[in-house]
Amino acid sequence: MRILIADDEAPARARLRELLAHENDIEIVGEYANGDDAIDGALTERPDLIFLDIEMPRTNGLDVLQEISRVMHPRVIFTTAHAESAVEAFNLEATDYLLKPFSRARFASALQRARRHVADAGVESDANSATTDRLLIKTGKGYRVVPAEDIISIQAAANYVVLRTADSKHIMRRTLSQLVAELCPRRFFRTSRSTVANLHHVREVSSTASGHQIVVLSDGNELPLTVGLRELQARLRNLA
Repeated sequence: MRILIADDEAPARARLRELLAHENDIEIVGEYANGDDAIDGALTERPDLIFLDIEMPRTNGLDVLQEISRVMHPRVIFTTAHAESAVEAFNLEATDYLLKPFSRARFASALQRARRHVADAGVESDANSATTDRLLIKTGKGYRVVPAEDIISIQAAANYVVLRTADSKHIMRRTLSQLVAELCPRRFFRTSRSTVANLHHVREVSSTASGHQIVVLSDGNELPLTVGLRELQARLRNLA
């Protein structure tokens, strides 16, 4: 189970690490000391479970959960010294609410509940073949929701990707492989190791004067086509 920790107090993060160290099925994929970084980390790492403090700099834990819930639904255990936020936390469908200082037994109970919820969600996801239909992208002033259907192309740039829509360009701190795994495979096609096209925006498949194959998109941009010409042709013919 992939876990992310967000708490502005270093001793609190260390305590969670110590408790989780005894669990064989746990991988801590990120630790953050403020709400904004926690949002970025959650969207990048896609954890199964988040241990989330409430009172943090920049963005509090309740707002963190509201933001990431727009595009993903990890299990969240709030860890806080503030009992008055419990009702709001459970209204946001938190898995549990650990009031600091909490015992090892209380922690174990919350973790076990989260395990059950994650397992149930995995079964439901497999049954429904769920994929992301929208992305939450950080902007200079906050966050923007971009429907997957609006994405025309995606290009890799080291550990970042550049997404293009009809009217904008967005940069996300995600690898191309991570992003492709989240998007509906019926809609998107990887034209090369570093480029992905939305099949609904493909307007032409042709060759350049030098003999290289390209995919021409609805916004006029061209992507190299280095793999899967026959598969691409078949996908385009069968596109719903």
